[in-house]
Amino acid sequence: MEVGARVAVAAPASTAIGAAFPLLVAATSDRTDELGSRGTALYAVDLAGAALGAGLTAFWLPALLGVRGAYITGVIMLAAVGFASVFVARGVRGGASSQGTAREAGRAWPRFDTAFIAFGSGFGVFAAQLLLHQAFGRVLDQSTFALGAVLVTTLLSLAVGAIFVSLAQRRVSPAVLVAGAASLAAVAFVVFPSLFMAATGGLSYLVGGEESAAYVPRAFLLCAATAGPALVAAAAVLPALFVRAGREAEGDGRTAGHIAGGLLAANTIGAMTGALAAPYVLLPYFHLWPAFLVVAVVYGLIAILAVRPRRYAVLVVTLLAVVCAVARPWSHPPLRLAEGDKLLDTEVSAAGLVAVIERNGDLLIQTDNHYALGGTADAVHQERQGHLPLLLHPKPRRVAFIGTATGSSAGVAFDHGVSKLVTVEIMPGVTAAATRFFGQWNSEVYTDPRTHVVADDVRSFLRRSDDSFDVIVADLFVPWRSETGSLYTTEHFTRAKERLAPGGLFCQWLPLYQLGATELESILATYLDVFPNAEVFRGDFYGAHAIIALIGGVDDGPDPTTVSTRTEELAARGVEDRWVTHPLGPAALYVGPLDALASHLSRTPLNTENRPIVELASARNPARHSGRSDWTTAGEPFLRLSDIIRRSEAWRSSRDSLPEQRASAGGYALQAASTHWDAKRLEEASRALREAAKLMPRELLADAPADPTAADVWHAGPGQ
Repeated sequence: MEVGARVAVAAPASTAIGAAFPLLVAATSDRTDELGSRGTALYAVDLAGAALGAGLTAFWLPALLGVRGAYITGVIMLAAVGFASVFVARGVRGGASSQGTAREAGRAWPRFDTAFIAFGSGFGVFAAQLLLHQAFGRVLDQSTFALGAVLVTTLLSLAVGAIFVSLAQRRVSPAVLVAGAASLAAVAFVVFPSLFMAATGGLSYLVGGEESAAYVPRAFLLCAATAGPALVAAAAVLPALFVRAGREAEGDGRTAGHIAGGLLAANTIGAMTGALAAPYVLLPYFHLWPAFLVVAVVYGLIAILAVRPRRYAVLVVTLLAVVCAVARPWSHPPLRLAEGDKLLDTEVSAAGLVAVIERNGDLLIQTDNHYALGGTADAVHQERQGHLPLLLHPKPRRVAFIGTATGSSAGVAFDHGVSKLVTVEIMPGVTAAATRFFGQWNSEVYTDPRTHVVADDVRSFLRRSDDSFDVIVADLFVPWRSETGSLYTTEHFTRAKERLAPGGLFCQWLPLYQLGATELESILATYLDVFPNAEVFRGDFYGAHAIIALIGGVDDGPDPTTVSTRTEELAARGVEDRWVTHPLGPAALYVGPLDALASHLSRTPLNTENRPIVELASARNPARHSGRSDWTTAGEPFLRLSDIIRRSEAWRSSRDSLPEQRASAGGYALQAASTHWDAKRLEEASRALREAAKLMPRELLADAPADPTAADVWHAGPGQ
């Protein structure tokens, strides 16, 4: 139903845009042989304009005007072009050519071999574009900027191919143009995987210490150097077909507009087929690198149909066979493994690559070659992300976890008496991997009859769902990935709030190590705007790899007495994480009421779907995307914000008992110790650690064993 509605909304505009180019050809050319000169030139200019529009949309307009403003700008430009066309048309000699009668118009559809070439060209270009997105996604950060670089490079390559045909069509026969371009495309797509592996050093992550001003040009260069030759050759096929079809149609009564319209119709059908085949057939059944071989075969068939005389088809087949034997595109690994890693399983789909890796005896799930979703080595830490928000609700019965990864966080739900658990994960491969390999660490959560597994986009799930939940727990979302930043917007937080039952809580976890101060403060201000009673908790006391939780609800915050009782219940069930089983453990994780920062955040712009501050700001800082922790980006600013909170009256009144206040202050000191330790300020680290030991109960710190799941200063020794 939803897909049908989207198609119905988009169809009128898409149809009008699709009709524009054939009408433009018809308006500027009567003779079919002019398709070789005017038609190809217009096609090149059209593609260059598309590249410019894609670049503006990816890199500038949303930040400058907002998403809505960028859309309105596009509409205004289309309207301006339309009005300009009306005025230009008044100066053109009137009337359609006598050749364009209704009878000839019915003959606009090209003959079979020509139609197949147009179809195959559209199939190849769009299938290749989607496959290239997957390939570059394994070395780029998948931000709007990175994806924009791939799209702009693709469109520019298509324009270059059309320009080449426009320049060469007077000197080279049409059959040679089509067959030559298709043969070169076939060879280039066979070679692409090997070229890409060599250019990326075996799928090394293309992120250094530079800002996007340097990162984006590197992404452009990589795309152009590796995919450019294949795309330029593939792009030349359709314009070359314009030349051939136009010359063959001379004198048969058809116009240039008829020819262009028929070819573009077949090409568009092929494009739609390729866009569906790549993610749903080629990737799942062939995997990424062999899928390029399938695209190469399509262009090989085009070359065979186009070559004249037909006996030269043997040369095309022989050429492809030799190149395949040398390049062996099927032989390349799907991802880069560190020394000692063992690849246990992979799944490739439209959503991306999901891999299960064994590393130093532990298992982890990794997506798109470089982003680890979690693993068994970090199971206790992940479980705490589920325990903490569930502890804060007096009686959670209906719970949703959005973004589930290994399932360790969601798997603790049944320790809290949950009767219905909904897990929402957009990548089905992640759920399948977690079910198959992580059952003993996630309490077999995905096969439990109380669990309802949903494979869907989180926003769609919340928008369509009629369920209400006592607790909704949102995982750590990568802020710079295209579309993911929208999970930190006002609109998304509001939808989550609407799905809460009376007394319900919504918990949003934040990865401080992936956020700059700008993004962090925008998220805090946005969350506070939707949940005025929000509170902030630590997920740990790390300095360089810290996470925090924003927890708000439709009613007043959690009762500390109830939380203390719930911790004892968890301890009785055998849970060993002292930060959720000791009565003052959650108090040590407690930062304070978010409202204490209201004055500080009063001028901070909110993160909305129209103004995606978080996504765009984090995308401009690819140095943080490499997985290297950098406490200076958001960690130190967060520590300063924590200091503002704990000095406020709101913090003192939020926890009445002195032991809870002391435990919370001790948590701040322990995190400060980790911060100083990571910054090599050892004297300050020791002083903060001694302060934490004085403030926290001895069972939590001074007399407790080292807990590497909570802080990275334990090797210094508690109390030293």
